[in-house]
Amino acid sequence: MPKGWLLDAVIEGPYATLWLRDDDGHIVKLRQRFRPHIYAKPKRGISVEELCVAFREHSSVYEAESELRYASLSRRKQVEVARIIVESADEIKKVEAYGRELGIVEEFYDDDPKPIQWYLYRLGIPPWSHVEWRSRDDILTEMRCIDEELRLEPPPFKPLIFKVPIEGEVKRITVKDTEGDLTLEGSEERVLEKFQAIVEERDPDLLMADDVDRVLRNLIERAEELGLELSLGRMGERKPKGRVSIDLRAYEDYGLTGLEERGRFALAPVSLCHSWAPGRLVDSRHCYEAWRLGILVPSKRGGYGYISTALDLIHSDRGGLVLSPKVGLHENIGVLDFESMFPNIIVRHNVSYETVGPEAVEQPGFLPHIVKGFLERRLYFKHLRDHYPEGSRERLWCEQRQLALKLILVCVYGYSGCPVNRFAYVKVFQEINRRARETLVKSMNIAMKRGFEVIYGDSDSLFVKRPNATKEDYEALAREIEMKTGLPIKFERHFRFLVLLPRAS
Repeated sequence: MPKGWLLDAVIEGPYATLWLRDDDGHIVKLRQRFRPHIYAKPKRGISVEELCVAFREHSSVYEAESELRYASLSRRKQVEVARIIVESADEIKKVEAYGRELGIVEEFYDDDPKPIQWYLYRLGIPPWSHVEWRSRDDILTEMRCIDEELRLEPPPFKPLIFKVPIEGEVKRITVKDTEGDLTLEGSEERVLEKFQAIVEERDPDLLMADDVDRVLRNLIERAEELGLELSLGRMGERKPKGRVSIDLRAYEDYGLTGLEERGRFALAPVSLCHSWAPGRLVDSRHCYEAWRLGILVPSKRGGYGYISTALDLIHSDRGGLVLSPKVGLHENIGVLDFESMFPNIIVRHNVSYETVGPEAVEQPGFLPHIVKGFLERRLYFKHLRDHYPEGSRERLWCEQRQLALKLILVCVYGYSGCPVNRFAYVKVFQEINRRARETLVKSMNIAMKRGFEVIYGDSDSLFVKRPNATKEDYEALAREIEMKTGLPIKFERHFRFLVLLPRAS
């Protein structure tokens, strides 16, 4: 079986198109027939079978059949719904409009997010993975991931960084890649022709620029206005098909390895998710895991609602605990920092949308299931980083991977109560904060019992001091706190002297 790297995937009509770079360095283009499906819940008085019969009449429906799916994350009961298989992704809205016009559908499910994300969910392979496949006449018949789960180095993709005006005439383009830097100047026609020649010659997998989509759109528009046949795609297309366009800021922030982690978490093409806000990455993972567990994926409507009194809000909605600093000059201070406190609280206390509140169920939670593996992955790379010297590329790769995951995992906590989260339940957010506050207070009491003075605290860290305390004393305190709270904490830093100022009002 051929082996290579899954560069990108896009939906084109009734097919998913996959671009790969094989292990010999050649570009491979494969297609696979993709019929997306959505679920429909009938209105009262309409049976699921009647719903299926009605949808089978639509020319864009391949099949409609009854299926049992869980109604919510609690997985208490399954409901009968119609599974509607659509001929192609661009027909989904038309099919939904047809159902609404007939007045027989109460609600549609699994029609969001983007079709390419649903394709990757079903394929079950993250972008930029090392894979092997079988195909016949360029039609994919089988693909499986052979990626080493904890591979450190990035995929062997070739980037091309370029700088060009976002709008207006293009008389200068600077280009940078592994072959060196180059500046293209002159008439607009000559500059665009030279740039196309560079793209053809160096054949990059990744195109990177500031605001890359606008930049590429301007290049194409300028070429059209000048009557030039500008081709940036791998098969002669004007658009850069077969190449992944990435905002330069995202590349500078995360590097290739960090961008790979974003795609792996979201199970979404890096061409899409490179610039997504962390909440959108979390939403994509939510949808995949819900679908995998047989749960209907609702549209974005703000998740669980609940009624709360003002007194309840005062007691429960207080955020993390921040202590006022003890102002002045301090000597011999140790900083103790909880490692991934909020994700660890989710995992160790089984905090999830369906496991808190008055209708909580006792079962392994949806959120802990998502967080656990990625938390372990993040900590693996964080600790591996310390085995490599400063300035080494291996240390950089570790840092990029663990930092990308850190930002996502923190967002899982913050996004849990966000109104745009389709599964949102603010009590989850409040419960995580409650346990974080209790943990910090318990840690303070442990420190004070051991003769330490707490001079400052902020959510997941404590600044403590004790005359003549040694590194071993601070490390022993961290071990005791970890044992009694059940959350990992480390002696992070020592200050010989530290000045604390009043908090800004």
